[in-house]
Amino acid sequence: MPAATQMTKKTVAGEYERRGDYHKQLSPDWSYYPLYLSKKKFVIDYLSKGSRDRSILDIGCGEGVFVRELLDIGFLHVRGVDTNYSSDIVSKGDVLSLPFDNGQFDVVLLLDVIEHVSVELQPQALKEVFRVIKDEGTLIASIPNLSHLASRIRFLLKGNFVRTSSVNKHPGDRPIKESLSLLKEAGFHVQERKGFFPTIPILYKLVQKYPARFMWLYTLSNLLLPFRDLCFLNIIVCRKKG
Repeated sequence: MPAATQMTKKTVAGEYERRGDYHKQLSPDWSYYPLYLSKKKFVIDYLSKGSRDRSILDIGCGEGVFVRELLDIGFLHVRGVDTNYSSDIVSKGDVLSLPFDNGQFDVVLLLDVIEHVSVELQPQALKEVFRVIKDEGTLIASIPNLSHLASRIRFLLKGNFVRTSSVNKHPGDRPIKESLSLLKEAGFHVQERKGFFPTIPILYKLVQKYPARFMWLYTLSNLLLPFRDLCFLNIIVCRKKG
């Protein structure tokens, strides 16, 4: 039976016990909804350039919403893994110890995951990601940037950063240049990097507070100030060199 139609018992823990499958009904009023849409579009557009027969792993996929979407649009071999969720398309596992063989996947997605890993454990996590990718395979990582524009201004004026989330939720927040260094140290070769959401003071607060109303402002800010080091999020495409 094809992976997209198999059914197994769902198991949940952590936030999914408390909130249910909340990613399946994301609100357009969610403060990061415009960022989510542009990130998803980038990944789909990139994957669509290659064969749909490649094996793809989505690490930290939650309920597997994006895994299901990729299967539904014709990608044939997509699997998710998450610490607190398992289903027909999601395996239970941790980025520090992935339940997969060496070199099992052509493409690995690491979307908004590494910042949830403490700074001291991030090298171990990236080593594990490197392990499950085939030689010459691809890693697509989206990583928040602690040194985005508004954060730099706050640090200059008040001596503290505008974090991408609370310390408890994002213990691994870093400036994007540090994340790039970590990827290279893990053995990845950066091929492409794109920044999303330059945090222009006042304007980015409007987008966060009224995302549906000011989607156009989000799009305009990306066009006017597309400097990756000043953006809230970077998407980084890497190649694994064996």
